[in-house]
Amino acid sequence: MEATQMQNDNIQLSKFNIKQTMVGKLNYTYLQEGKGHPIFFLHGFPDHAGAWDDLITELAESNTCISPFLRGYYPTDIPKDHDYSALRIAEDIHALALKLDLKEYTVVGHDWGATVAYIMANLYPLHVKRVIALNMPHPKFLKPSLKLLLKARHILYFANRSKSITRLSKNNYAYLDTLYKRWSPKLSAEQLKLEMVHCFEKPWRKEAALGYYWQLGKERKQKERLALYQQLPTIPTLVLIGQKDGTVDLNQFKKMEAEHCFNLRYHNEAGHFLHREATNFCIQQIQHFIQE
Repeated sequence: MEATQMQNDNIQLSKFNIKQTMVGKLNYTYLQEGKGHPIFFLHGFPDHAGAWDDLITELAESNTCISPFLRGYYPTDIPKDHDYSALRIAEDIHALALKLDLKEYTVVGHDWGATVAYIMANLYPLHVKRVIALNMPHPKFLKPSLKLLLKARHILYFANRSKSITRLSKNNYAYLDTLYKRWSPKLSAEQLKLEMVHCFEKPWRKEAALGYYWQLGKERKQKERLALYQQLPTIPTLVLIGQKDGTVDLNQFKKMEAEHCFNLRYHNEAGHFLHREATNFCIQQIQHFIQE
């Protein structure tokens, strides 16, 4: 099993012990620590479940913290149908919660994980008590613009299957350095890059991560699914934003502020990887929000 292999790897992705369980037809790998109110932590790209270790260390003192490696990300199984839609991942996480006998829980998500968190608020409002999204606007506010196309041009680069694999992996994954620097100028990402290269070098893992982007074209054609994605949440939702984020248009968040269903908090110096750059800020905001 790949979880055993992960434990024997030279590069450790988390300081916490890993667990596994079957979620549908996938063997899901996750980290779990603490007791109390359940909180799921969902990572983005290019990142992994260990991204939340520092937050979990603090928050696990009074909460059950669960951080899954999302479908396709090493060492969680690669789905045979290659379905990496946000809807399917949302269904995975809820199924994992039920498998762990958790009926009510909070979802914290970053990047792709934030998109999944927003969707879970719409799918499971009786189970998801709160959503906390990091550095990702709600899908309703992701309107195309020249500024957004420039900042999020990696999405266009990754749209082509064969070219995206080459772009990501050539020159020892030099494009990861470009992304980390552009998205979070002050982030020291050397160790993170080593960890992601380690994961992407496993068979079919970079294809799985890129599959999240390849899926976008299919989802744009599904009107009912897009309507679900753009539905505003009816549960308390906190959005944390690093103002130095090089991949988002901050005007999208400003438009969100007009909606009373969102609580927005900004960090002046952090970039896209807010949870890694401003850990204490994130901990304080999450603690306050879940105690309200």
